[in-house]
Formats: sequence, structure tokens, C-alpha cells
Amino acid sequence: MERPASVICLLAIAIGVSVRDARTRIIDNASCIFITVIGLAFQSLRALHPEAVLSVPGWGRFAERLNTPAFCILFSMLFLTCAVAIEFLYRRFTQQAGFGLGDVKYASAWAPLLGEWILPALCIALLAGALVAWLRHQETFAAGPWLSVGFYSALLALMFAP
Repeated sequence: MERPASVICLLAIAIGVSVRDARTRIIDNASCIFITVIGLAFQSLRALHPEAVLSVPGWGRFAERLNTPAFCILFSMLFLTCAVAIEFLYRRFTQQAGFGLGDVKYASAWAPLLGEWILPALCIALLAGALVAWLRHQETFAAGPWLSVGFYSALLALMFAP
């Protein structure tokens, strides 16, 4: 089965983010920007030349399962706004960091590509990470690796599931 270069690129970025966040608890801006650019380019191509997207193996099926390109982009902006607001409110009332703004940026970077599918992927990723942290008796955990697995799994499921 043919894999477009962009899918391999996203995997490489997801692995890089996972390793760095697991070691340092930092998610770099460059990775977030690159993923955002891929998502926005994909949605722009869907809007301007849908037939081109539908002809690419994997991406065609993925595109058919998403809402409209405009919805995906608007949803990603709403997602970013809500995620930042929730993080700032949490910090204000508890006087401590919650999710972390690097994690918020990373999740928001995937939103233009995944559209509304970002929400179930985010929930599954964070629940899995929290469960493993709880089983290991950890008070905190690096969310980046779990987010990478959740978002990339959602991408592959939407591309290749029957």
C-alpha cells in the first residue's frame, strides 16, 4: 500500500515530539508549525482542488470522512481558543499549570488536519496517558507521546479503516 510522503513526515514529527517531550517536557514550536502547515495545505487543497485530494491513496478516503475544509479550519481556531482559555482559567484558579501550553499548541496544530476528530483522539490519548501514570503512581506525565499516538492513530484510522 502506497504511503504519501506527508504521512511519513507527520510520523517523523510525532516521534520527534514524543521523544523530546518525554525527556524534557517541552514541545517545540517548529514541530507545531510544520504540522499546522500540512493541515492548512491539505484543507486548502481540498477546498480548491478536491479531485486532486481524492485521487491520492489514503488521503482521498480521509478527505471523504472529514467535514468541509472551512469547518475544519474554523473548528481548529475554536479549539485553540477554548484550550488556551481553559488552561489560563485552570492556572488562575489553582495557581499551577495544568495541561501545559506546549501540549495545547501541539493539539491545536493537529486540529486543522483532523477537524472534529481531534476531540475523540485527544480524549483517548489523555485517558490512556493518565491511566498509565496512575498505574505507575506518577502525579504527572508527559502528554506529548500520548497525544502523538492518539492523533497519528486517528489519522491512520480515518485514512485506512474500511
